[in-house]
Amino acid sequence: MSTSTTADPSIAANARASAGAGHSALRALQLPYLLLGPDGRVGDADLSPYNLATTIKPGVSLDTALSIPFETLIDAARSDRPKPLPALLYTATMPTLVLAQPVRLADGLLVLIISLDALQAAEQQKFERTPYGVVRLGLDGRVDFANPAALRLWSMTELVGQRFVDLLPERFRDEFVVKLGEVLDTKTSRSIRLTSGAAVLIGMHKVHSEPRLTLLPEFLDGSTLRGVQIVIREGIINALRVALREAALETAKGGSAPKPDGPHGPTWRDRTRRMLDLLRDVLPHDLAIISEVSGSAEWIRPILMHPEPPNHWPRMWWRMSREELAQFDAGPYREELTKWMKSNPDRHDEPLLKLLREVRPGGKPLESFAIVPIRPNGRTEAVLTLASTQPRRFEVLSEAGTAGSGYDDEEELPRDPLAVLDRLGLDTLLLMMLRRARREAEAAQRTLVANIEAAETVPDAVLILLRELVRHFGWDHAAAFIAHHPEGAETMPSRDADPHADAEELQLFAQFPETENEAEHPLAIPKNYTQPLYDPRPGEEFDEARALESGMLGAAIRNARRGNTGVLVASDVTKLDDAGRPPHWFRSVGEKPRSALTIAITINGRTRWVLDTVSRQPNAFIEEDGDHIAPLVKGLAARISQLREYKLNERLIDLIDKAVLITDDAGVILRANPRARELLGLPPLYFDRRDHRLIEFVHGPNDAGLPGPHQTEAKLSIGPKGGKGVETHVRRLEDMTRTSDIIWLLSGADRQTYNVETRYIAETVQEVARQVRAPLLLAATLAKQLGHVSLQDTIAPLAKQVREGIAKADITFERLAEAQGALRDPKREERIVPLKALLDELCDTLPGTDRDRLRLDTASEAEVSGDRGRLAYALRTLLGYMLSRDTSPISIKLRHLSLQAEIELSGAEIEQSAKPEDAVRAAALEAAADAQDSVRAVLLAHGGGLERTTAGFQIHVPLAHDTEASP
Repeated sequence: MSTSTTADPSIAANARASAGAGHSALRALQLPYLLLGPDGRVGDADLSPYNLATTIKPGVSLDTALSIPFETLIDAARSDRPKPLPALLYTATMPTLVLAQPVRLADGLLVLIISLDALQAAEQQKFERTPYGVVRLGLDGRVDFANPAALRLWSMTELVGQRFVDLLPERFRDEFVVKLGEVLDTKTSRSIRLTSGAAVLIGMHKVHSEPRLTLLPEFLDGSTLRGVQIVIREGIINALRVALREAALETAKGGSAPKPDGPHGPTWRDRTRRMLDLLRDVLPHDLAIISEVSGSAEWIRPILMHPEPPNHWPRMWWRMSREELAQFDAGPYREELTKWMKSNPDRHDEPLLKLLREVRPGGKPLESFAIVPIRPNGRTEAVLTLASTQPRRFEVLSEAGTAGSGYDDEEELPRDPLAVLDRLGLDTLLLMMLRRARREAEAAQRTLVANIEAAETVPDAVLILLRELVRHFGWDHAAAFIAHHPEGAETMPSRDADPHADAEELQLFAQFPETENEAEHPLAIPKNYTQPLYDPRPGEEFDEARALESGMLGAAIRNARRGNTGVLVASDVTKLDDAGRPPHWFRSVGEKPRSALTIAITINGRTRWVLDTVSRQPNAFIEEDGDHIAPLVKGLAARISQLREYKLNERLIDLIDKAVLITDDAGVILRANPRARELLGLPPLYFDRRDHRLIEFVHGPNDAGLPGPHQTEAKLSIGPKGGKGVETHVRRLEDMTRTSDIIWLLSGADRQTYNVETRYIAETVQEVARQVRAPLLLAATLAKQLGHVSLQDTIAPLAKQVREGIAKADITFERLAEAQGALRDPKREERIVPLKALLDELCDTLPGTDRDRLRLDTASEAEVSGDRGRLAYALRTLLGYMLSRDTSPISIKLRHLSLQAEIELSGAEIEQSAKPEDAVRAAALEAAADAQDSVRAVLLAHGGGLERTTAGFQIHVPLAHDTEASP
């Protein structure tokens, strides 16, 4: 960079003319000068501004005042635009660096002395208005000039005289010294970026800039180096871009990944509002509006306003004029509401404009607008509008157009608000938020599908659908209608006999919402509302009166039944055609609706359902809404139809008297109707969450199997697991729903046969009680006599009777296990029995009322060695006794001791138990009490014991040999 300048031709011309007029005319120029003769000696001089070492007298040599040779000045003056030459003017104190401007004369040479201070002052005046910092360093590295922008960076009033390197953060000083040395050595520019710049306060938000320092060599002339000029660009725009992104994504620069979205995470609206808060501090405004643009680019619709106005804005579209579309193509633009109103007198009644004028931040109307089209791929996808109550708020600042406004640095904050909005890169950021909004909408739709599928009834599912559609799309009201034949339609004349007879009517099925502000909703439809459905046959004369009576609902059904989409949109239902007909034959119960969207739904070739939504505002729906919303609504309606078919099939299956089963391709039972559950011995409320395979319930004949894909029928013996089977005719049907599931029909096992089985089980249980009791009583008698009798021949007969009784008991236990369906081999054997699983299984077999009384505490995983069936019998007997004696809750605790497992059954204290008033119940209690002796004998056989407590029983059973004791 050079400080030399070309001589002003007008100054040279004036000086030449003045020299010809005389010495007085030269002094009138008020410029220091030397007038030299042809021999190079001074003829006249005026250097009064300088304190010279010697007086300049006519005839003295040039070298006594100036360091530049006369010949050099002559050569420079021969140029058409001579350049000033740097030289030293010998003053009384020290030589002063000046510029000598030669001007040719007819009889000599005129040398104008130009002060470098004047040039520097002109440069400094130019840098005073630059938006970035400028610092000039001498060759010693000290500051000899700093403009106001540089002073602001260091928050100082004066920098001149300071070493510049000392002003930088310490960790950047060595790098700066290296860069400065390279500039002085190579006389070429260098740059350095400070990655941790000063904090810049934007409103209430602080962002960190990343200043870039550009070092430029400054020359006097040619290669003569005078110093270094440093240009400091803060990078405010880039810092703001980063800050806006951080605000939207909730991340700090260099920090962790953004917070994930979720049910409780920030939504796209939350993120966008945070970003707009920061934008409001960068560019003050009163209201920000984000609008989506239709696919045709002819409509826009506000989807977010920040801050949210007190009165919620309804869903409404704004039609764009050709002029506005052209402005979108040109980029950001500003608009004054007053000027726009004058230019568009025919649009004063626009509903959206009326709502906009009702928004009054701080009680003041909106006046100025800055409109930023979001065009990531050359097409406007969204629009950001900033509004202010201050007139001309978004105009260029008053300094624009002055000498300093020519600096247009990409990294500085421009004075033009539109340039700020253009450079902040809002396109990418807002587009990111809109993409996030679409993902959130897709997630909401998946949740809606799950909620519909979880509904218990079809009306519940339809109500969920309407509620979520209203919430998601911002509708005023939505209703579902169903087309059906009225009661007594079978007695009406056929359409062939009476072409005017309507065979169907539309009836309200569900609506949402029904209230608003705790009062009836203005758009609510009366319950049990019906209207006729007019659907003429092909070739019949169209009856406009009947079409009007059938309304837009009937028009949608007619449209769908004729192979069209069945989607109708009326942006303004009050606009009639030339014949006075409303759009799509629209009719309404009340006078409130202004726009409507109707979707007829066809399922399995039948069009019976209609979804209808209306709004109190015009332009709430446009044609593209139908294209966008209809596929979603029809897909969700298909889900509801599947739910309806499932509930209907479920009802039909339960009503069938034959046993009906559905299994997967592995034979696992998925569903069984009540008759099938009785036949297989499954709990009434199937399922117990265990995989039951149908083959496990087949008892014969030997090597019998279920019918395969090529064998649809078979006769098998089917019954509970381990029990007695009943001859059953089994028929296999492939599922018709394009899945691998299989439907089984079981017939021939009538209820009489099943009742015989249940009686067999009951009789077996009674026989067990009789046969087990006798040998155990003998064992008790034997134990008593052992204490008094010492003769072996007296004990032997009793011991023999005990062994015979126990042998009979073994046989009876096997019969009981077979009748109850226990999963065990008929031959009794020792095995590992997990007590927790055994207790859970016993509790599951109890009736619901008894099961609700149990309080299980089975955290231990204790296992014992023994017979699972006998242990189950002992526990079932004790539980039955405690359940029979009163209605108090029963606590079951399983403890894992060092060498044995302990099961504690406790309820109300026995002394406080109420005596049964029913004789039958008393007899049952007595029989159960007698069975305790048999239970004790079973536990003794397993090496354990039974203790009776005031509140119940304690059972002790030794742990299995491979069970480790708990700490």
